Formats: sequence, C-alpha cells, structure tokens
Amino acid sequence: MSFKFNTVPRIKFGLGSLVDCQNEISVLLGNRILLVTDEGLTSLGLYEPLLTMKNVEKVIVFDKVEADPSLLTVFK
Repeated sequence: MSFKFNTVPRIKFGLGSLVDCQNEISVLLGNRILLVTDEGLTSLGLYEPLLTMKNVEKVIVFDKVEADPSLLTVFK
C-alpha cells in the first residue's frame, strides 16, 4: 500500500482560513483525508469546515492522540 505524507511549507491562520484554502487542501491532500489530531481540537470544532468541503469526498478523523504519543497509539 502506498500513501503520501505531506507537511506544509507555510502556515495560514486567521478566521475562516480553512474555508479560504479549499482548493489548496484538495490539491495537496486529495479528496480523501485522514486527519490525525487530539480530542481537545475535536471539542473546539476547529476542523469542522473541512468535513463539509465540496472538493473533499471523505474525511476520517482519528482524535485519540495524546501528548508525546506512545507506540500503542501509533498501532491504533
């Protein structure tokens, strides 16, 4: 199985930044995205706009990452 691991060359921030970057997100990540985060960011809803973007077919969210993740977390 092959996959892409992407890091970003720049950071955009500010109110509405995620929605403003819809085309860039689909070009960089494709239309199926695995979002790895923690429960704190999930509770804040910061990535909610990503879940409804028209260019994105499917988003899988794994939000069980703790600070300094253990190998057990990696294998989940």
